[in-house]
Amino acid sequence: MSMKKARILVNTPLDGIDYKPNQVIEAEAATIKDLVNAGFADDKPAAVKYCLEEGEEVITHQGVTAESEAAVITDDQTGELAPDDEPPDTGG
Repeated sequence: MSMKKARILVNTPLDGIDYKPNQVIEAEAATIKDLVNAGFADDKPAAVKYCLEEGEEVITHQGVTAESEAAVITDDQTGELAPDDEPPDTGG
């Protein structure tokens, strides 16, 4: 997995995290490429350098992985239905 840095240009929601303009994120190269192509980020070294010189810190974006999704499902499941999760009455 190759990581790359980019400057966020506009409010950007990504995997449930809201990034703000001028934040610097480090993420997988494919994610950064998608953000740049969509106009949400600038991966040019000068853009990243500018933000870092202005005092911004690099935020490592972890993204959503199959492992993290499985952990959430496992933690939330008890094997029994909660009262509001009762199946609908099918009339039978």
